[in-house]
Amino acid sequence: MERVFVLPDLGEGLEEASVTAWLVAEGDVVELNQPFVEVETAKATVEIPAPYPGRVVRLHGAAGATLSVGAPLVTFEVETGAGAAFPSAAPRPDETATLPAASPAVRRLAKDRGLELASIEGTGPGGRVTRDDVDRATPADAGDVEPVPHTPVRRAIARNLEEVAGIPQVTT
Repeated sequence: MERVFVLPDLGEGLEEASVTAWLVAEGDVVELNQPFVEVETAKATVEIPAPYPGRVVRLHGAAGATLSVGAPLVTFEVETGAGAAFPSAAPRPDETATLPAASPAVRRLAKDRGLELASIEGTGPGGRVTRDDVDRATPADAGDVEPVPHTPVRRAIARNLEEVAGIPQVTT
């Protein structure tokens, strides 16, 4: 049986979200509560977990697409009988390896720069990998300037900065 999962309401006043990354591909088998997509709203970047186990039939929207709340996000083929209709998903390599301590932002930075977190020596408290550690491990040519997309968060920041710029900055 196929089930279409729509983009949920991710917070008060948020009407849309941009797909920043699909964590699965069409045909993949997902487990209940396994993160399958990363979306960015005007307030935060969040991973959305699978609402039920099954096979991914269709991803609605490419990475970078902006979807409204309630728009189709993914179609799952779900088990309807008592027997196992799908093989269990194989563990991801990053789930079986022990990774050093690092904040989610530092993990993302290392991933974006193509670095293996395990190969970076942490200098923070308790050997924690810091942003400075990732910066030191980044090759010199990786610091080239890249265009920055206009994400919902960046648009919200720009609107707020425009609003604040109109307030007179006067003290007496």
